Amino acid sequence: MIGIINNMLARKNRTGLFCKKTMSGILGRHGIIFDTHSLDELNSAIDEVLNRNVQILCINGGDGSLQKAVTRLLNRTEGKRELPYLVPMRGGTMNMVCKNVGILGNPYTVLERLVERYKKFKTGYDGLEFREFKVIKVKSNLIDGTEYTFCFANGIAFKIIKTYYAGGTPSPQRAFNLVTSIIGGFILGTDEANYYFEHIPAKITIDNTPYPYDQIILSVASSYPKLVLWFTPFFESDKVKDRDGFNFFAISCDNWEIIRNLRGLSRGLIKVRDSYNDLSQNVTMEFSGGFTIDGEIYESTENIWVELSSGPVLKFLRA
Repeated sequence: MIGIINNMLARKNRTGLFCKKTMSGILGRHGIIFDTHSLDELNSAIDEVLNRNVQILCINGGDGSLQKAVTRLLNRTEGKRELPYLVPMRGGTMNMVCKNVGILGNPYTVLERLVERYKKFKTGYDGLEFREFKVIKVKSNLIDGTEYTFCFANGIAFKIIKTYYAGGTPSPQRAFNLVTSIIGGFILGTDEANYYFEHIPAKITIDNTPYPYDQIILSVASSYPKLVLWFTPFFESDKVKDRDGFNFFAISCDNWEIIRNLRGLSRGLIKVRDSYNDLSQNVTMEFSGGFTIDGEIYESTENIWVELSSGPVLKFLRA
């Protein structure tokens, strides 16, 4: 059985662009659809998915919608049962998991391809193509209980994402314009750009080893190699598939060194001094300002602590 959870608060779903009626026509008798408007409704939908032994679960929303659904799946099951294959759909603002899994097209076209493959699967076809990603377990004084994420970031990345969401219609072009204007503004010495490039105090421990610097411009932890726009900052990420852990990048060097090496750093081609860029199984940190997990904003005027650790492996179908 195929299950679809529509987050009706996700940006594209709020417009009615992708509706339950049309999806039901595509899905037919092969599954069930849940429209959710709150976390309580999401919890109920997850319970129903588990009770009905759904084999393939589609999440129609952005990365934040997927993160909330995965967190509730994992917290409900506690590793005691096999989870369904996951299929993220591009119904939200940020869709980085779709990008890394290789899922193209809008939710309707994805569902059409999925239903055809599911029909073959039911008749004994075992050639479903999937990718595995290890989620990251997150604990923090800003979070109740445990969350699971695919991408954590603070420092300049947090500030840029916060600005991106604060005004204007989200789009790849707007994200590109914002990032390039901040980089150009720093080169020109504008006060606004200097705010983004300001280093934050941080105390970080990586796999029980203290990070030797007490300030960072950012840190990023990710289950996958490709981030927003052209950023693939994890050094030799394609060569560490057989090693355990998640990608972790923290950088503390001078801003001008970052600018001079921006192309290599943003592509994961080089390492620079005063930084860490490798896999990790556990990271603890204390810092100020805020952070984001899969595009969701968390911030505080008080000191923030976060613990990141390797979570379970999830299977994503390339529908």
